[in-house]
Amino acid sequence: MAQLDEQEFEQLKQQEASKNAILFDIGAMATQTKKLHKAFENLEKDMQTFREELVAKYGKINVDLKDGSFELVEEESKE
Repeated sequence: MAQLDEQEFEQLKQQEASKNAILFDIGAMATQTKKLHKAFENLEKDMQTFREELVAKYGKINVDLKDGSFELVEEESKE
């Protein structure tokens, strides 16, 4: 059976190792993306629950995120 010369064989092995490293990184990124999506989903649920708590305590309000002050939101009357 014929063989590649040493330089060609080393280049081939190095390219294969690089390909495998890239594939591993892609898999890790996909896993991290799923974790971030789940964390974002959980945060949105927590934020909605907290908004509902604030509405129960203060009524409908607009909060200034710079200083924490708020104004009541006037609800339009349905005629």
